[in-house]
Amino acid sequence: KESAPRPEVTKCEGVPMPYFFRQDTFDIYRNMDVREDDIILSSGVKMGTTWVNRILNGLLHDFDEDGNTSKGYMDDSFPNRLGQSYPEAMPPTREVERQEMEQGEDKRMELVKKNFGDFTMDELLRQPSPRLFSSHLFGQKMLPKKLFDGWEEDENDGSVFNGSCGHKGKGRLIVVVRNFKDALVSLHHFRGVPKDGWYGNEHGPGSFRRWVDLEDCTNA
Repeated sequence: KESAPRPEVTKCEGVPMPYFFRQDTFDIYRNMDVREDDIILSSGVKMGTTWVNRILNGLLHDFDEDGNTSKGYMDDSFPNRLGQSYPEAMPPTREVERQEMEQGEDKRMELVKKNFGDFTMDELLRQPSPRLFSSHLFGQKMLPKKLFDGWEEDENDGSVFNGSCGHKGKGRLIVVVRNFKDALVSLHHFRGVPKDGWYGNEHGPGSFRRWVDLEDCTNA
């Protein structure tokens, strides 16, 4: 039997994006004014994003040097405190959010708020320093441009590296990776054992296609 139809794919820089991706806030994130003490967390799907986000919040805001809780301990009044607030998922401003709700986007907006908190990109940018930005976006073509100011390109393979004169870009980049096979198993069991199994059947394409197919996989 044929596999179930798959949703329309949105791509960014040739990479399939999930349902919550927004081009407008992605552009804001890419072009934002990076501060010297900004922390950019780039983590693969099911590779430890939540754990590292919590650890960073503890180091940045929740505890002092002696391990005592700070005044801002577990303060969820600003983004990225008790969970991830992906910049490419939230609306740019409250006004844009209001307009989209009136246009019938309320269900999608509610789902985004449930997963990433009731915040806007404006509010994410107004975090108290040191600011934390956490998402699954990766690489020089998706992360903030000013993070890579002064980086050089290798003439042989086109890869980029932090030039010979030391760090030149602003901010600090933390990259989280995990054994890909472990990440795939975690994705397979993410919301319970899927009906279409690993290889697909009448219920769907299967975990291999759903999570690995870089051509049209909305979760890749």
